[in-house]
Amino acid sequence: MALSPDNSTLYLGGNFTSIGGQPRSRLAAVEASSSAVTAFNPGADGTGAFDSAMPADGTTLYISLMTIQSWFNTVGGQTRKNVAAIETATGNVTSWNPNPIGAVSGYGNLEAIAVSPDGKRVYIAGCFSDHFGVFTEEVAASPTPTPTPTPTPAAETPTPTPTPTPTPTP
Repeated sequence: MALSPDNSTLYLGGNFTSIGGQPRSRLAAVEASSSAVTAFNPGADGTGAFDSAMPADGTTLYISLMTIQSWFNTVGGQTRKNVAAIETATGNVTSWNPNPIGAVSGYGNLEAIAVSPDGKRVYIAGCFSDHFGVFTEEVAASPTPTPTPTPTPAAETPTPTPTPTPTPTP
């Protein structure tokens, strides 16, 4: 579970296929004040309980599995092995993909996830030996995804007006 920084939304993850009568595949969000199910619906396959963390700005929900023999392969239709980042506003999966690999069926078993206070790093802990393609054992720190800036359109350069050429007088 993760509570948004403004305390308005509670994000849930677990072994469920509906919540509050609404179909949700293992991930959902409810309004904290009313328990009404929100539109947040990225969906995930697999089984097990999720751990989650959120930076102070509340823009991204980081999820991982927190029990042995739990797994997921996809979140929001994107391939992610046991750890993912989801935009809270849209439910879209971000490009962040540390892909931890370990001893159990080639999937790293994760036990905890946390975000640094400044929101620049995500920490994952569990039973894995490879993370972002780099050998590491049991604890890793990943940089959070850097948003892609929206290009600002270039200002139009006005076309110069031709200056009339004076005609020489004979």
